[in-house]
Amino acid sequence: PFAIKDVKVIGYDPIIDIAVLEVERVLPHSKLEWAEEAPGLGDDVYALGHGLSLPWSLTKGIISTDYRANPKHSFVHYYQTDAVINSGNSGGPLMNEDGDVVGINALIISPTKFYVGYGYAIPLELSKRVVEQLIQTGKHIWPSIGIQLAIVETEEQYNELQAKGIDNFLEIKTVTPGSSAEKFGLLPKDIIISINENPISTTPDVIELLWTKMPGDVLNFKVYRDNALKDIALTLGRKDVVDDTFKIKPKEKEKE
Repeated sequence: PFAIKDVKVIGYDPIIDIAVLEVERVLPHSKLEWAEEAPGLGDDVYALGHGLSLPWSLTKGIISTDYRANPKHSFVHYYQTDAVINSGNSGGPLMNEDGDVVGINALIISPTKFYVGYGYAIPLELSKRVVEQLIQTGKHIWPSIGIQLAIVETEEQYNELQAKGIDNFLEIKTVTPGSSAEKFGLLPKDIIISINENPISTTPDVIELLWTKMPGDVLNFKVYRDNALKDIALTLGRKDVVDDTFKIKPKEKEKE
């Protein structure tokens, strides 16, 4: 029922792959709400969309895992679900049993280009963050610490930490020059114990905390360094993301 001229792009994050569109000719419709809590492993979920160009198809599944990494961008990871998601579902809601949105369907991994059991959705907190910022300002702003993280690599280091009563094994591998991490004193080989008193065990713990923060917010790190615990207050910087503004290209004229 809509032509391109009826749709306005409010904003777009090219890496997270979420756009907000405004439709000028509004038809009677219902409004979905964001869920109050993120789903957990095994929770029932429902994917709504136009998979394989079949409008308003609803499929049911569970959350197969609440963390599936994006190999290109650590700030983005996904829910994995076995609810059927195909080409045409992208941008549609992933909902809980109450019909509230817990994520935005994003992609599939399939050698056949059709559903084979794995669908991926952008998680609740990240989806909500991006959508609300795009609506308010037309842009999504990324916060930045400036560190690369990994679990300690050697059994010797693992046993040494345990022997000293340390049950956290997430280590800062590198610190980006000029970053907030460098400015406020985080160092390679620091073991992160907690941030803002939240225990930290894995990289997703840090990323999902960043989903709730903005540049200028303060994070209080507790790290293990040189056989002692150290507190470091760090002010978040801003990550520059390549501006790949979403544009609707005019349809080329057919050759005569």
